Amino acid sequence: MKKIYLILTILFFTGTAFAQGTFLLKDVAAGEADAFPSNLVATDNVLIYKGADSGKNLEIVVSDGTEAGTYFYDVLPGTYVNSLNGLTYDKSSGMRYPVLYKGKAYFNLKYYFDAPAVGAPDSREAFFTIDESNGLSADRLDTVRVFDGLTPNVYANYGDTLLFSSNTGDREIYMWDGVNAPEVLPNQLDSIDSRGTFVVLGDKLIIWGALYANKSVTGDELLTYDIKTGAIDTLGDLTAGSKGSSYSTAKIAVLGDKCYFIQNSKLWETNGTAAGTQQVITEGSYLNDTNQVYDNLFAWKDKLYFSGKDMMDGGSKTVYDVQLYVYDPAAGEVTRITSIEKEGEEGTAFAHYPKCFASFNDHLYYVGRNGTNSYHLFETDGVTSTPISSTIYADDETPVVFKDKLYFVGEKADGSTGTEVFVFDPLLSSVSSLADSNKRAFEVYPNPSNGYVYVKGINDTNAAYSIYSISGSIVKSGNIQFNRIDYNLNPGSFILQINDTDAVKSQKFLVR
Repeated sequence: MKKIYLILTILFFTGTAFAQGTFLLKDVAAGEADAFPSNLVATDNVLIYKGADSGKNLEIVVSDGTEAGTYFYDVLPGTYVNSLNGLTYDKSSGMRYPVLYKGKAYFNLKYYFDAPAVGAPDSREAFFTIDESNGLSADRLDTVRVFDGLTPNVYANYGDTLLFSSNTGDREIYMWDGVNAPEVLPNQLDSIDSRGTFVVLGDKLIIWGALYANKSVTGDELLTYDIKTGAIDTLGDLTAGSKGSSYSTAKIAVLGDKCYFIQNSKLWETNGTAAGTQQVITEGSYLNDTNQVYDNLFAWKDKLYFSGKDMMDGGSKTVYDVQLYVYDPAAGEVTRITSIEKEGEEGTAFAHYPKCFASFNDHLYYVGRNGTNSYHLFETDGVTSTPISSTIYADDETPVVFKDKLYFVGEKADGSTGTEVFVFDPLLSSVSSLADSNKRAFEVYPNPSNGYVYVKGINDTNAAYSIYSISGSIVKSGNIQFNRIDYNLNPGSFILQINDTDAVKSQKFLVR
C-alpha cells in the first residue's frame, strides 16, 4: 500500500522579522491607486512587466531593480514614437505574453505600422525585444521589432529553439531560432486543431487539441507530436465521447521522463505513448476516487507539488479542504505539507489554494491564503510552509527571480498602496536565516553609531560587507578592516550584511 504522511505546519509568524526583507520596488501608480502589475519577466539586467501609472494606462514598466531605475513608459498613440523603428504603439494593447529566450525578454505589442488613415487605423500585432545597449532612461524605451503577424502566448524551449503557439490563424505551434522567421512545425495544418497549450517531453510535444479526423468523436484530448519525424498520435479518449477534456499550463507539468497532468480532478502520467498513460496511484492513498488534485502542478527537485482537495464532512454537503501536497514518484508517496485553518473556525474545511509557484535559493515560493482569507507569499522547503509577511498581500502573479531577489505582485495590507511590485530579499530577512539565527548572529557596536561601527562574533575580520538601506539599496560596500567599518551615512536604519566564512550574516543598526 502506498503511504501518505500528514505534516502539521506551524504558521503565521508575526512582527517585523519577515517584513524586513520585503519592500516596495516603486509606487508606480502613487498612493492607493493600483498599478495592476502582471506578466513579470527578468533578464540579467532588467525586470519588465505590464503595469499602469496613476492615469490607468496599462503599458510597460522596466526596472534595474532599484526605485530610481524603475520607469513607466506611456506609449500612447501620437505621443510616443519608438526611437529605433519609428513605430507608434496602440494604447489599448500594452505588453502581452512575455518570455525569456537566450537572455532576452520578448513580448507582444500592437502597433501602427503606417500612418493610419483617420477612422481606419492600420495596426498589427508584433513581437518585440528591448535594446539594452543604451541603458535605461525615463524618456525613451529602445525596442527592436522581431517579427509580426503572430501572437505568441505559450512557450517552451527545445534545445536552442523557442517553440510557441499563436492566437492567430489556426493556432499552430511554431519554432523560432531567434534570427530567422518562425516556421510552423510540419504536418500540423489540416491535422491538428490545437487549443494552444503544450509542453515538451523529450523529443515529443504533448499538445491539448484534437485530430481533425476524430474531433467529432473524441473532442479535445491530449495528443503527441514527434518533433523529429512530425508523427502525430493521441494518448486516448481520456474523457469518453465528444465532450473532450480541458487542460491549461497549470494542469500539465514535466518531471523527469514523464508528463503529469490533471484529468477529471485526478493525477495522471504519461511517457508519451497511449500504453504509458495512466492514472497515478489508485486505492489506499491520497490520490484515490474520493480526494482530488485541484490545480497548479509544479515540478521541483524531482517531486511534484500541487493544490489538493481533501473531502470533509460539511453536514448537509461535502466540502473540500484545499492544501499544499507533494508527490514523490520515486517513493510512490504523497505528503500533505500544509494544514492551514480559518481563524475562529478550526477543524473545518479551508481553501489555502497554493498557486503561482517559483523556485529560488533552495526553497519554493507560492501564493496562498492564510487563516484570515487573504493571500500572501509563502515559502516552503518541501516539509513545512511559512508566510513571508503578514503585512503584504500577494496577487495571482507568478514571482520571478531577478538579481538574487524575488519579485512579486502585491499590496500593503494597511491600504497605503494599491497593487505594485514588491521585492523579497532572503539575505536581509528570511525564514531560513531566522531558523539559523545562532549560526548567523554577530554584534554591531556602538549601536546607534555615527561614522563607524565595530563588529564582533565573525570568523573573518576582513570579510566583505555591504550596507543596505531599508528600501533594499546598497549604500556602501567593501571589506572590514580589523573588525571596523567606517561610513558616511545620513541618520536612519540600515542593515549590515557580512559574507563570513560559514554563512552570510545580517544585522540591523542605527545611524544617528
